[in-house]
Amino acid sequence: MRELYGMRFTHGTIQSHINGILEIVAQLRGIGKNIEDEDLVAIMLCSLPDSYSALVTALEGRDEADLTVEYVSGKLLDEYQRRTESCHDQSSNEVALNTTASNARIQFRASKATLTRSDNESRRCYYCGKTGHIKANCRKFKHQLEMKLPIDEKTNAIQYRCFATREKAGKGIGDWYVDSGTRIHMTCDRNFFESLQQRKSTVYLADNTAIQAEGIGHG
Repeated sequence: MRELYGMRFTHGTIQSHINGILEIVAQLRGIGKNIEDEDLVAIMLCSLPDSYSALVTALEGRDEADLTVEYVSGKLLDEYQRRTESCHDQSSNEVALNTTASNARIQFRASKATLTRSDNESRRCYYCGKTGHIKANCRKFKHQLEMKLPIDEKTNAIQYRCFATREKAGKGIGDWYVDSGTRIHMTCDRNFFESLQQRKSTVYLADNTAIQAEGIGHG
């Protein structure tokens, strides 16, 4: 009797669970223990997990005359089958959704790669004039940045071009070469300065030669 009242549906199929209860009842009846059908129905309903509480409540609301062992067993089997089919459909839908999502990601990456190649092929670099890349990825532009040479954004020419002509000009003391595009001019004559602050900095000439400036000031 203790085994019968202690049975719980925790795993397997509901059919196996019902068969187990009926086998124990048959054994008890075989040794003279009388188990009424209404008690058997109560045992079956009490053995169900909380997830079946809605079904149990619905059955308890029916007339006791309707709650036969066959009727309750049939309702339990129907509920179990419904849940099994629902889980199967959900699993199939999840597989379908995962497959669809995976295919969508693959197609998106392929489309993105195609668009990227197309864009790269049609893009023209405004720095070197070649196609297939933009200025930010231009090797020539990056090389100039690495060389730390000032770049004229409009002409792409190296600045300080006025100093490139210095060697061809006569070495006239006091002569100035003025570049209207720069804010800074250089001289080696301290007498031109009204105020001078000592400041070490590197200056790159037109031939990429680096020289050290001793200071900066006004004159």
